[in-house]
Amino acid sequence: MDSNLSLNNLASLLRRSWNNEQLNVCDYDVADLVPIGENFGSHMIRVRAKVQHNKNSVIKDHEFVAKTILPTNCLINWTRLFEKELFMYTTIVPFYREMEIESKTHEDEKICELFPTLCGYRMSLTPNSKIADEDAVILFQDLRVEGFRTMDRKIGLDMDHAEMALKALAKFHAFGVVAKLKYPSKFEKLRLESQKPGFGCDGMGEICVKLIDLMRVDDRLSRFVNKFEKLVDLNSKNSEPQLLKHNVWSSIIHYDFWTSNIMFHHDEAGNVNGVKLIDFQTYTYANVSADLVYFLCTSLCKELMVTNFNHFVDTYHKTLRHSLETFQVYSDIFSKREFVNRLKNDAALELVHCVFSLYFFTAELEDFNDEQKKDILTTIMNSQANDLFLDKLLTLFEVYEREDWFGE
Repeated sequence: MDSNLSLNNLASLLRRSWNNEQLNVCDYDVADLVPIGENFGSHMIRVRAKVQHNKNSVIKDHEFVAKTILPTNCLINWTRLFEKELFMYTTIVPFYREMEIESKTHEDEKICELFPTLCGYRMSLTPNSKIADEDAVILFQDLRVEGFRTMDRKIGLDMDHAEMALKALAKFHAFGVVAKLKYPSKFEKLRLESQKPGFGCDGMGEICVKLIDLMRVDDRLSRFVNKFEKLVDLNSKNSEPQLLKHNVWSSIIHYDFWTSNIMFHHDEAGNVNGVKLIDFQTYTYANVSADLVYFLCTSLCKELMVTNFNHFVDTYHKTLRHSLETFQVYSDIFSKREFVNRLKNDAALELVHCVFSLYFFTAELEDFNDEQKKDILTTIMNSQANDLFLDKLLTLFEVYEREDWFGE
């Protein structure tokens, strides 16, 4: 396949990242990690390499995943996205691990184990360049070698997978809350870096207008038009969404926590026994409930959306409280009642984000040709809503109605 990872370039990348000038890449091959178009925010490449760490050492097999730039006409600051993701792995996660060690907590389930291992990176082949170009790459361990897999984005997660994902999310959120309360000066640096934007949402308004017109003539969806229009208008008037404002529930959140950004491991019987959180391009500082709403509304299978929705709210809140208490953070301000109130407010602010994302997640990629898939973001935004999207949209609106999340 066409890839920027030439043999010499891969070797130089690993030498610098692993601080080993004697390292040699004896052979390697690359291929698309997933079919073109399946990853909406970057190009993912599978790399298999035979590496010799010095001239006297044995040759070892290494398998990586390389994240590179995805060509698109959408408004994306690739330099900012690469900087943010690297900051997560080189600064935030190591600091969270330091918190664990200092407090002597979580020694059996280290926070760093929720993330893939960073193996190397570069912004460019130009020496000392800080601008991400077509040669930019972030190299991770290939989690599939250890048996981790993503689940079907169109079907969504079942009970066991959803519970494990939410517990991992709550733990990740808790570390940010603890850092904010106990290490305020350090956390302020993390917060400022986290809030720098990388993605533009230039197509969100256009898609919402198209959907509202479609909803008006759909017997199932027409009754939700006025409520949805109101929240679209609220979203368009807030240059800085209210959910980003500081309060006790604010933390560093993933902000794209859905099925395809979670990998699961299973035992021989098929039971889920491990989880990894991936793709930290769009994380930010915001209310933790934003991640929770987004996950529940984009990643649960339909049956759970209808029958077990509040069970997952309870699971998340209990895990968050437990994780906070392991750091001796006890307070009534983190009560279930306060959390539900916060959740209701933030859900109204998150609806447009959920709808916009579902439009992409339900896309029938097999309907697009290879040329269209090269700029999959633009292609999907110009496509028509399909039946799967409309079905998920109806379920989403019914959940909002049932939970009284549309707001006043």
